[in-house]
Amino acid sequence: MKRAGLWMSLAMLLAVLLAASLVAGKGSGARARFALKKDKIAVIPVYGELQSPDFVVHLLHRYKDDVGVKAVVLAIDSPGGGVAAAQEIVEAIKDLQEDGVFVVAAMGSMAASGGYYIAAPCDRIIANAGTLTGSIGVIMETFNAKKILDKVGLEFEVVKSGEFKDSGGFARGLNPRERALFQGVINDVYGQFLDVVAGERKDAIKAVLAKKSGRPEAGISDAEVKNFVKGFADGRVFSGRQAMAYGLVDELGGLDYAVDATADLAGVEDPEVVTYREPRTLAELLTGVSKAELKSWASSALGARARKFGYYAW
Repeated sequence: MKRAGLWMSLAMLLAVLLAASLVAGKGSGARARFALKKDKIAVIPVYGELQSPDFVVHLLHRYKDDVGVKAVVLAIDSPGGGVAAAQEIVEAIKDLQEDGVFVVAAMGSMAASGGYYIAAPCDRIIANAGTLTGSIGVIMETFNAKKILDKVGLEFEVVKSGEFKDSGGFARGLNPRERALFQGVINDVYGQFLDVVAGERKDAIKAVLAKKSGRPEAGISDAEVKNFVKGFADGRVFSGRQAMAYGLVDELGGLDYAVDATADLAGVEDPEVVTYREPRTLAELLTGVSKAELKSWASSALGARARKFGYYAW
């Protein structure tokens, strides 16, 4: 009798799992997984200078495989950084969106340059009124220490395989051919940045231009949008409120508001709000978080929301 009861319990469990798989199977591709918990809104912190995209890209791919995640909030507080790092994050965002997951950018104190680059393709951009954003442009810096080296009597001898191999070195300044070469690289990357902003924010910018000109949005061309963006994409920064007037931001609000707005966008009621942090040291692996990070986390807006809703997902 006990064995029969055990088999009956197993059969019931399999039936529940089968039903769950059928529900999950309505999703597409890799997202056709078991979904026994309520829908989730995932928050990814993007803090500091963008050097390596690995952490953010890994989490975006992870959420793609979780059918319970209906939307992602990128909590951005970054001055920008490497071009390629931002581009890899953008590709991961688009990959997630193609799978039916909404992605919303929530700007903190700063989301400038590359920080704005990764926000541009999001389904909605929400900033604080005082957020520093924009700074659309590309910069390459070097320094020329030749006068100091001459003063102390140091001279560099260079053996190189080609004319431009030591271009940008600190032992001398740029010659005209080198400057033209670097300017060409900067112009090309700048053009890529313009294409992202003008393409991804096209509808919002057309709405701004329509309001300014009194013309219908349908009558505003993509070329006009790009020219409009060129007019302010000169490296200048905006407050969140100013950026909204240019079509760079959709709404004003903090992280709490962004999470709630994301839930509405995704059509999710009473979602489970989660955030993941990967352990990077043995101490973090054993304890879950370092003392410094725990202190920073507890004082952050994201930590405050965690305490409010009682979630910590590591």
